[in-house]
Amino acid sequence: QPLGTIGTVDGAGAYIAILAPLMPAALVPLALLAVWYSHSVSATLALAAGPAVRYRRRKAVMAALVGCCLLVAYSSAFYKSWNPIGQHMSGRGAIWTFAVSDWLRTDPVVGYGLGGWAARIPQLQVQQNFAPTTELWREAHNEYLQWIVELGLIGAILLAMWLWSHRAMFSHPIWGGSLAALGVNAITFFPMHVVQISLVGLILVGLATAPVRQLDEVRAEWGAET
Repeated sequence: QPLGTIGTVDGAGAYIAILAPLMPAALVPLALLAVWYSHSVSATLALAAGPAVRYRRRKAVMAALVGCCLLVAYSSAFYKSWNPIGQHMSGRGAIWTFAVSDWLRTDPVVGYGLGGWAARIPQLQVQQNFAPTTELWREAHNEYLQWIVELGLIGAILLAMWLWSHRAMFSHPIWGGSLAALGVNAITFFPMHVVQISLVGLILVGLATAPVRQLDEVRAEWGAET
């Protein structure tokens, strides 16, 4: 369903879910309400992951927020279907299997190349009359899978190494909750292919991985201004 400049209600839900951990705890219920109206399962699960990291030291707050988010995710799912897991994953599972099968037959080492999913998968769907849903899948609805299909095993290794070396960003006391929400949302959505969300994601990564030493130097420079 189209919605404003973000594109879809799922995108709007993801945007709010990713930013919710940066809000005061008192405002998180408003974010929860907004995400519920999107009826996006991936966004509500992301909204549960964010506060779980952000408020992990405040057990009562974390438990209350995560419980409410999971309840909203459950009700959002059943708003769409009586078999929410089946409906949510059937189309995705089918297109993932379809794409991986083609990727393995072509070049699993280096993949399609960046942007290759959008250039190849919809075209293959038309050629082979493959339609698990009514849409052509220009995105994988799984950022990790799309990265691997486009950049192959080499890209998968590089991504794993980068995530491992920067794993501390997910537990950052300020930005970690939002990055955790982004990571969860990326499992069944494509936040890094929505410009407005990807820009927020890149800023969050930059802030969470910035060396503390540089921040101290900046403070010193501010104090030395004349």
